[in-house]
Amino acid sequence: MNKPKADWLSWILQLIFGCFAGAGIGLVAVGKGWNHPYFYGRNGSGSWLEGGDIPLFVIGMGLFMGASFSNAGNSVWAPRDSINPDKINQSKASKLLSLLIGITGLGLMIFAVLRTYGWLRW
Repeated sequence: MNKPKADWLSWILQLIFGCFAGAGIGLVAVGKGWNHPYFYGRNGSGSWLEGGDIPLFVIGMGLFMGASFSNAGNSVWAPRDSINPDKINQSKASKLLSLLIGITGLGLMIFAVLRTYGWLRW
């Protein structure tokens, strides 16, 4: 039985691509560029977040999605059987790093929302 190990090049590439995909999803989620009155938000700028909190939310979404992609590995894109029939488990270090990056991203998103709606004064 093979000991789980990390393929760090693959892990980093999954993280980078996931960060870009997540940032794109974050931009869509904050509603920039949508001309529907529901998305004009509190300040009339077309977003439900205030200006300084939009980058925090987008970066947080990028980190969260990047961590999700890097944790799932190639199975995000194709079934595990078609890529490598032998199931290769990730190492504990790569899973832990994905978890920490994901928690950081989720924390940034929550922080941005709390700051915008006045539940957190900072």
